Amino acid sequence: MPQPSGNDSPAQTHADAEVIVTVEPLEDHKDTRPPLWTLPVLIVAVLAVSSAASAFKVLSDVPPVTMAAWRLQLTGLLLMPGAIIQYWQLSPELKQRTHRSGMLMLLSGGALALHFCFWVEGIENTSITHALFFSSVTPIIIAGGMWALGHAISHGEIAGTCLGFFGGILLAGGGAQEGQVTVLGDLSCVMASVFVIVYLFVGRKLRSWMPLFVYAHVVTALGGGILCVAAVMGGASITAPGIAGVAGWMQSHHAPVVIYLGVVPGILGHTGLNTLLKYLHPLLLTLSLTLEPLIGSVIGWMLGLAQPPGVYTWVGGAILLASTVMVVIFGHRREQSERLRGLQG
Repeated sequence: MPQPSGNDSPAQTHADAEVIVTVEPLEDHKDTRPPLWTLPVLIVAVLAVSSAASAFKVLSDVPPVTMAAWRLQLTGLLLMPGAIIQYWQLSPELKQRTHRSGMLMLLSGGALALHFCFWVEGIENTSITHALFFSSVTPIIIAGGMWALGHAISHGEIAGTCLGFFGGILLAGGGAQEGQVTVLGDLSCVMASVFVIVYLFVGRKLRSWMPLFVYAHVVTALGGGILCVAAVMGGASITAPGIAGVAGWMQSHHAPVVIYLGVVPGILGHTGLNTLLKYLHPLLLTLSLTLEPLIGSVIGWMLGLAQPPGVYTWVGGAILLASTVMVVIFGHRREQSERLRGLQG
């Protein structure tokens, strides 16, 4: 996961479930020229994250909760070695603090579980393009929530939020003309974004002092455990192979796809982005991730998993992406101004 900024406002945070990109002061980065390898790593990471929707679409015969459980099981296993190493390197005080943070990590894991559950449900009930557009609106939802609760946000953020609301209506309304699109699927993807916000709030609090792999492994394992229990309660078997089993991917023809999800979007994508936080400004990473709907849709079309979108999807999606960029940029400027006033005060 991420290196959170000192600002408590998450308005400029973009999350793709397991990556938290937070905007830090520009001054922290101005004297550092990033290494040459960061550009290819950024390109690979964005491509890897963008391919996840198509991989989930391939698993469309797997029950949504079971599919989400499979995804987090493998990711948790891959994160475990790094978590063990980092945990043993912690001071006794930080180990105790980690233990005392169990309830917060459980809350974060629950939010992650619900995010993946709604995300997979959305993927199965709408087009890849719609799923990616509607799951990328987290900055707009946060800004709209702050506005509704009376928090001060900039006029640019307000305009971006209103524009995003209009783009979402246009995108959803035009979906009736596309066979793969349903209102339930679109709403599920929006709900996936809502639960990411809970994940972000807790992550910002814990990641200010907790090592990356310790936090990521525990939260992912908790989320996977919650989904496993939910799958069993829904009728999945603990020991059965294949789609009937809560861990059936290990004995299934779906195993290569599940491994792909864990290694490519999970490690190359999310871990790559988290690595880049040390070298690239988080605003650049946030804006790079807004390309995910476009790139993910192209990957889906190339694999024959998505139909070419209609005019309403193109127009509504373009408006939604533009509004997301507006909210991110104007929110970043507001936070920079607030920091400057705080220093001057």
